[in-house]
Amino acid sequence: MKTVDLFKTLGTRIQSLNRVVFYLAIIPMVISVIIVLADIIGRYLRHPVPASNSITALLLALIIAFGFAHTHALKGNIDVDIVVTKLPMGIRRVITIINTVLATVVVGLLAWKSWPWVMSAYNDREWVANMNWPTWPFKALMALGATLLFLQLLIECFQGVKAIISGPGANTPEISAEDKIFEDFRG
Repeated sequence: MKTVDLFKTLGTRIQSLNRVVFYLAIIPMVISVIIVLADIIGRYLRHPVPASNSITALLLALIIAFGFAHTHALKGNIDVDIVVTKLPMGIRRVITIINTVLATVVVGLLAWKSWPWVMSAYNDREWVANMNWPTWPFKALMALGATLLFLQLLIECFQGVKAIISGPGANTPEISAEDKIFEDFRG
């Protein structure tokens, strides 16, 4: 098997995993909505949901962590490129590759340092202040999200190198029809 085929297969599998994790983010989103709704109704009836703010904060962190990698793969994150769009295509490609490499390094460091953070929370038996829940499962899922974003950025770095070697048009990622949910927002 050629190295290019190996990277393509690995990239496809990572993107599939990112897609699954992205859709799993629906679970904490629904739970969060139910808790907030129950808390609103409970406050009206003078029986609010205990620790609802802490629970929804933890769930919000999971929603964000689970969504980053797949959203990035779809180019669904906000991209301010007013100046860059005015530059020639060659310079834009160089800027994109530099940005991707820098993002990969920063997110890679974040993902790398997240796992000791999880282990520290586990070893210290860290608990959420006003609840009887350990924090390490939530931190582990956030570290997983950071790691998946790092892998997604790594895929883009390899695609950028491939584009430089192969020339224009080689950097076109394959996106399935179900992944085009952000198409309306990209313009």
